[in-house]
Amino acid sequence: AAFNLLRFFDEVNDSNGGPTLQAAALDKRLTKTSLGTATFNFGDDTDRPKQFIERDDRFENDVEHITGVILNEVFYTTDSTEKIRARYIDPINQAFERIFGGQNGTQLRLVEITPPLEGRVAQINFTKGNSKIHYNLLSAGEKEVFNVLLNFLSRREMYKDTVFFFDELDLHLNTAIQASFLAEITENWIPENCQLWAASHSLGFIDYAKRSDLAVILDFDNLDFDLPQTISPQAKHLVDIYEVAVPKSLLFEIFHGKRIVVCENKNDEYYNKLGLPSTVFVGLKDSREVFLHIKRDDRFTSLRDRDFLSDIEIESIQYRFPKHRILRYYDFENYLYHPDNIAELSPAGFDKAAYVQEITRQKNDLLDGKILPFLSSSRQNYEEFQTDDKLRDKDLVPISADLRSDDFERFYKFFDMKDKFKKHYLAPFNLNTSTLVSTQWFKNQIAELLA
Repeated sequence: AAFNLLRFFDEVNDSNGGPTLQAAALDKRLTKTSLGTATFNFGDDTDRPKQFIERDDRFENDVEHITGVILNEVFYTTDSTEKIRARYIDPINQAFERIFGGQNGTQLRLVEITPPLEGRVAQINFTKGNSKIHYNLLSAGEKEVFNVLLNFLSRREMYKDTVFFFDELDLHLNTAIQASFLAEITENWIPENCQLWAASHSLGFIDYAKRSDLAVILDFDNLDFDLPQTISPQAKHLVDIYEVAVPKSLLFEIFHGKRIVVCENKNDEYYNKLGLPSTVFVGLKDSREVFLHIKRDDRFTSLRDRDFLSDIEIESIQYRFPKHRILRYYDFENYLYHPDNIAELSPAGFDKAAYVQEITRQKNDLLDGKILPFLSSSRQNYEEFQTDDKLRDKDLVPISADLRSDDFERFYKFFDMKDKFKKHYLAPFNLNTSTLVSTQWFKNQIAELLA
């Protein structure tokens, strides 16, 4: 399912369209004390409020519908209680664990849904640790999450080709839960061939949209809607995208006392795992954007891949732009797959000397056909050279000589471990990126670059 994040200049205008737009109910307390007090048709979406100021009764309608479906299955099917529970209770509890996390011993769990009967409101009860909690006593954020999930559980089968619209879905949720909540809905609850549109200024939603290939961000701010407007998705790779939530000038106030390091692609996720003191990494599209950010605003620190930059060029660039840091190896993956890094993990059967020989062999096999012929052309678009061609060293002999050398530390700094190295040799060790960035060797390498 695709996700679109909207930044609106004001409240979202009400739509009088058909049942292709659906919003979640966010009632504070249960009020119905009997069944059948409202008539509605889920298929025609007749209980959808016509205006935002109207009371939204859909949540309690969802409760009535789901409990009716469960009772129907109890009496008219041969399915066991376990199977019925697996269809209607377990999906919500599994979602709770993914959204809120389940490591603190007080995980929210749904244990009971009883319809409103005999003058009593519905008995929707949860547990947290050893405590039993009625729906009315949940926090506003917990209610919001449950309401939305129940809304999907009761209605999503009727909306197979639908745009689901939510206004301020992030209310009452902290930033981390905002992102996990949005991921849960988009990836697990929306049917295929559907889209989610959310009007929000949430940092958590921006973070999710920034990382997801299926998400876009649309900015409706500062547009004159008395005139026709063409709105295109925002460029997600720029730090400026956070202005949907906060002014860019405020970004440095939010991270006051911290160093903001812009880096390439999605490597920020792994750099942030290092826990470097007072340092926050933000991923950008590529090395060009990384350099342009430090060039425009020296409050940033930058960290870009080395690629085919010579030692002399790195020295010149960093003299001109002291906060523009450059990896000492070709790219991020060269650090991940460095023999010293893997050796620290000591995977069973790993032979460091044999691994060095394998890297050397693969480098030599590719050298004359796949690497050296493209050395010059690969360097043409480095943004640092576009800014000042004097930073470019015209002599490529030192780089070629290093690549031809079998001295590991000479050639490895220019050998692309991401795209050129065939990693079948490492397959038996089952090493993933999160594991490879967990070593002290990796942390020390990055900390030293930024020191």
